[in-house]
Amino acid sequence: MLTLLFNLFSLFYGYDESAVDQLHQQSYDLLESNLDSALLITDRALNQANNIDYGWGIANSYYIKAYIYDEKNELDKAFLFYLKAEDQLKNKDEERFLKTRIDVILNIGSILRRNSKYDEAIQFYESGLDLIPINEFDKRRANLCFNIASVHQDVGDLNSALNYLTEAATISEKLDYNWLLLKVWNLQGLVFKDLEDYQRSRTFYKKIITLSTSKDIVSKAYHNMAITYKEEQDFIEADNCLKKALTIKKELGREESLFRTLKELAALKMVEKDWEEAKFYALEAEKLYENVSVRPETFEIYHLLEVIFFANSSYQKSHFYSNSFAEESTRFYNQQTELIALKDAFKSDLILAAFQQEQLSRQQKIFLFKWIYGILFVSMLIITTLYIRKSLMKKTIKEAVTVLERGTRY
Repeated sequence: MLTLLFNLFSLFYGYDESAVDQLHQQSYDLLESNLDSALLITDRALNQANNIDYGWGIANSYYIKAYIYDEKNELDKAFLFYLKAEDQLKNKDEERFLKTRIDVILNIGSILRRNSKYDEAIQFYESGLDLIPINEFDKRRANLCFNIASVHQDVGDLNSALNYLTEAATISEKLDYNWLLLKVWNLQGLVFKDLEDYQRSRTFYKKIITLSTSKDIVSKAYHNMAITYKEEQDFIEADNCLKKALTIKKELGREESLFRTLKELAALKMVEKDWEEAKFYALEAEKLYENVSVRPETFEIYHLLEVIFFANSSYQKSHFYSNSFAEESTRFYNQQTELIALKDAFKSDLILAAFQQEQLSRQQKIFLFKWIYGILFVSMLIITTLYIRKSLMKKTIKEAVTVLERGTRY
């Protein structure tokens, strides 16, 4: 009966569930090229889905809106709509609802992690693990484990990170899920480097180099492996790995990654007191500086050039790079002050509390309406019963009067 009513309702409005799904597809097609248009279409889809009470359509609309705001870096809105999507998806047995809910949880955790809300991120990721039935959705389980490991590495809990990485690696190897497996190996390499177990760290980079078909990933593995050799003061192997990374990165032409390896080569040559080689690689890196993200590890190139030119008795040049380093440091820390203010403005606990209050209010309204409808139903039932009883009494009295009248006639 309820389905029939919804069908009639959708006919009245001139659309149905397939119309909502078509709007979603139009949104997907625009996500790479025009986020604002995709958002407008998603709003239309959400409005139609609400009008016909299409649960999947409502949830998917929230999910798409959250993704769009995420891409626009409006993280407070993204976070809120991910929460709305997750709420709409829960308590549904259908497989697509559960899979999408886990994907949403992964994205919620990512936003929290990016805003240094590490405990909250882990809580969401672990809630995702709790949802997964045994021996099902293994790719999502592996992704959740990898993300939890990443948060533990962020906060320096390296043993916990390794435990989750081991599980993620086991699942990924079983499924031939190579995209994630390479990420797991890379993070395992970083964690063992942080633990100063350099030999163990290199085993994972060597796996990547041997098995990966991605030149980008292989070049990064060579670079990271070079760092472990440098830490052990094996400068020959460090130089060898960095130059292999450099050759691949020049071929790929990815400037930020290329800059990183050129700078590392300059630093290595400085340790070896090979000032000419150091100057060559540092100046090559400087040419790419305008195209890389400003961070301490990138504007450090100016400090390296300052030291290199000072060692070569080029004091004017050294002073120039000293000033450049100071200017970039100031610019960076001013940006960080603004960023910290933005992160402080991202009050995930307040957004979550407001969302939960909204949900509680909605549940209370639903309960109130059910209570009112219940009273109305009972009242109607009582009124109907009284009316029937009254009608029956009238009929009985009428029949009795008729009998009496007949008796009087005789």
